[in-house]
Amino acid sequence: MLKTILYRLVVWLIVCALCTAAFGMLHQKPIELTELAKAVFYGLRLDITFFGYLVLMTIAFYWHPVSFKVSQWIFGLMLFFQISICVIDINLFSSWKHNINYQFFEYLKYPSTAIGNASGLQLLWGSVFMIMGLILSYYLAIKKHPIYQKPPLKKSATYGLSVLYIIAGVIMSRGGVQVAPANISFAFFGNQMPLNYAAVNNSWNFIFTLLNGQEDEDIQSFRYFKNAEAQFQTEFGDSSITPQIVKGEKPNIVIILMESFTANLVGACGAKEDYTPQFNALAKGNILFANAYASGNRTEKGLAAVISGFPAQATASIVTLPSKAQKLPSIFKVLKKQGYHSTFYYGGETEFANMKAYLLNSGVDKINSNFNYPTVAPRGKWGVHDEFMFAQLANEIKTSQEPFCKMLLTLSSHEPFDYPNSHAGENAAPINFRNSISYTDSCLGVFWQNVKNTTNTLFVFMADHGRIIEKSEADQIPMVNRMPILLAGEALKKNWKGKTWQHAINQHHFPSNLFQICGILDDDISFQFQGNWFNPKQWAYFTYYNGAGITNGNQWCKYDNELKNGFVHPHGQDSTQMIHLSQLYQQRVMEEFVKK
Repeated sequence: MLKTILYRLVVWLIVCALCTAAFGMLHQKPIELTELAKAVFYGLRLDITFFGYLVLMTIAFYWHPVSFKVSQWIFGLMLFFQISICVIDINLFSSWKHNINYQFFEYLKYPSTAIGNASGLQLLWGSVFMIMGLILSYYLAIKKHPIYQKPPLKKSATYGLSVLYIIAGVIMSRGGVQVAPANISFAFFGNQMPLNYAAVNNSWNFIFTLLNGQEDEDIQSFRYFKNAEAQFQTEFGDSSITPQIVKGEKPNIVIILMESFTANLVGACGAKEDYTPQFNALAKGNILFANAYASGNRTEKGLAAVISGFPAQATASIVTLPSKAQKLPSIFKVLKKQGYHSTFYYGGETEFANMKAYLLNSGVDKINSNFNYPTVAPRGKWGVHDEFMFAQLANEIKTSQEPFCKMLLTLSSHEPFDYPNSHAGENAAPINFRNSISYTDSCLGVFWQNVKNTTNTLFVFMADHGRIIEKSEADQIPMVNRMPILLAGEALKKNWKGKTWQHAINQHHFPSNLFQICGILDDDISFQFQGNWFNPKQWAYFTYYNGAGITNGNQWCKYDNELKNGFVHPHGQDSTQMIHLSQLYQQRVMEEFVKK
């Protein structure tokens, strides 16, 4: 059995490597051999992930000569499938700009149109390579394949080895034993996007997107109004201008995204429970928005809101869908045109929730993740503790060439809240969460002492999303979405410092406010859903599981997509109008989501 598995593994990896190399050479111009080799190397993880399923198939069919022959034909079909998908992928990439996915079946509904989009030369060489692939697959899977050999060991030993092979196959098919299961970020490695997509295993990606229901979000269930775009502009359009509150030109920008940093534990935001003395002290001399609202309830949704200005979706997550996420605008791309160099810092696995692919697509120049920190740095389940990330960031701020944009995402306040010296036990979660916020706050305090005198630098502190503190708060929407946003640093004009703004603002309005605050001209008109943080007359939009709503800080409405009804608090004469506004905002978000 081992001989069969090893033979199939070698054949599979060679075929996949050839597919990667062909894709890279045809779509990356100019191309360096070292970069092509990287694409093949980084593609191995998804190649092996898909092979894990072939290992399980091999074990299932090994026990009889007839079933073994069936497994050979299945293996041959999978080789041909990989080659065929690769050929189609290479042809479609020029127009799609991403790997083949479930949408391919939409083209098959209209074959004459699909064929009409391909040139005669493409059809010719595609047909030739598919025929060659069919012959090669037959040769490698049937003619050249090792013959069936009855296991020489006793049945008990054979069964024992089979169990080990099954465990290995399951681990391989998951992509390893790390926290994040296999996703497209496993293959992404640089800023040359054609090579990133070349590294993605064609078969794995096609089947993955086919099984992922988010891609096919039904817009009809969110369509409440005709001419929603015009209505949205009337109700939510904001023509007011954010003031330029930064002195000088092209300030350095440092963005700290704090995991689950809910305003309900921040004293400066009026919380009854105060676990953030360092943040409170920092807020006193700078600019605090005490009632910002997180767009979503997951980290990747917060990233899309902050980096792309795209509101969260209640029933989907655009960052996890590469073909959609790559079409989002990005603050990093705008800043790069202004001469900025960008770095993203995270102590965990950036492959989680497809963050790595999204960040590279967003134009981040460098990513520092779990593997970039010293092996001796203490780690929790999610990765390096916050104090070590903050320390590295502080050091690099002092040595980096200007102008720069740096973004750090903390993680110690992520479940299971295993910050240094955290409590153990089944009922420790609530106190551990509180204390993890306190721990992150203490790290922030040390960091600020190291960087507070940095000239011409704007610091932005905000949460990625909010969080419930006790289980009893699970339905207390939108209070659990409330978060602080703090602007600080020597780059701020003195007459703006020391102010706290209490009105409701949107997390996803960050891009337009960042550029206008810094006096950066934004010629990228693709940022939608934007508004002025300093305008007190605005609605904040939020989402939760299968629901969305709006709030102005005094009154709020949430609309449940499952129950098909809205709830307004406090209830008043304008309750029906608020429900309609909640529906309208969600409809526009989902319309744009589907368009991507």
